[in-house]
Amino acid sequence: NINVRNSIFKSTSAAVKIGTETCNDFYNINFENIKILDSNRGISLQLRDSGNIKNINFKNIDIETHMFYPKAFWGKGEAISITNVNRNNKTKSGIIDNLTFENINAMSEHGIFLYGNINDSIFKNINIECVNNTEYSKRLYDLRPNENNVILDVDPKIIYAKYVKNIKFINFRHNDIYELINNDNESYIYFE
Repeated sequence: NINVRNSIFKSTSAAVKIGTETCNDFYNINFENIKILDSNRGISLQLRDSGNIKNINFKNIDIETHMFYPKAFWGKGEAISITNVNRNNKTKSGIIDNLTFENINAMSEHGIFLYGNINDSIFKNINIECVNNTEYSKRLYDLRPNENNVILDVDPKIIYAKYVKNIKFINFRHNDIYELINNDNESYIYFE
């Protein structure tokens, strides 16, 4: 039951972040009228432990990101990064569901990164403009922290999604710097 409004954030990591220490639940949190400037990641939700992340709303947010380092450095300039990965072989991470992103405008080196058990969420009135602010490689997606420090070496997409279910994009706009989305039969994403 937290409300964050009318704020400006700047970070060499993630400007707005929930996690990674996630042994308990995060729920009923609202972010509204936010500006994110000069950050490595805009919004980052990282679930690594047994807690859950639910009922989180992001509304009326402007995001500007760029990469700060040529190698993987806990992010690659994503506007939005949501990941759910077991911290190690002794943990079972919870679920992320019922997220709402509405009226988001982003200028970023990467677009939206969705990975893991993420369900029943809506992205409405989203405008992503991917830009090359740096000459660093855009092929890396970072899943740290986890036991194996996983970094995916794949071509960048406007939306990179894997293992997600019932994610809906309504009125989604983007430029054509990258292919829109990866072809992954294990994810269920809908566009209206």
